[in-house]
Amino acid sequence: TTLFDQDLLAICADARPDISFYVVGAVPPERRFEKGNVIWTGEKPFGEALKLARAADFTAAFYRAEPGTEYLAETSNKIAQYAYFRKPILGPRHLTRAQRLANFIPVDPPTEDGATAAIEKSLTMSPPEAPPDLVLPWASVRDKILTELRAIGRN
Repeated sequence: TTLFDQDLLAICADARPDISFYVVGAVPPERRFEKGNVIWTGEKPFGEALKLARAADFTAAFYRAEPGTEYLAETSNKIAQYAYFRKPILGPRHLTRAQRLANFIPVDPPTEDGATAAIEKSLTMSPPEAPPDLVLPWASVRDKILTELRAIGRN
């Protein structure tokens, strides 16, 4: 939640006051804002968070555009979960790797007009297939980690 972009959420919430935006995670109170259509749930047990994601019409991965944050497109558990559930994913345009996903929709430009267009697209698109390489079995994750450790000389 340290890289959570509450400004992009506010733009989307303002663009579509008819839609409820549920924010799951430990967002500090000083970074929250009051809007009638934004619900701050706080942290949830993993299974409960998955149920919320599965029930959503669309999801969001609102990460701030800071140098080096592009890695989140490859490592974000949220993006992987949303892709697994075949949900449209709204996000910032700087997550270029995530944009290869058929269900990733950048809020571009990051304005109310850009948010309106992205949300409309997310509500009308057909669910894509989940990319097979995004959600790996644990054995594959282990093998990738071990390969990387060997490459840098750590066993």
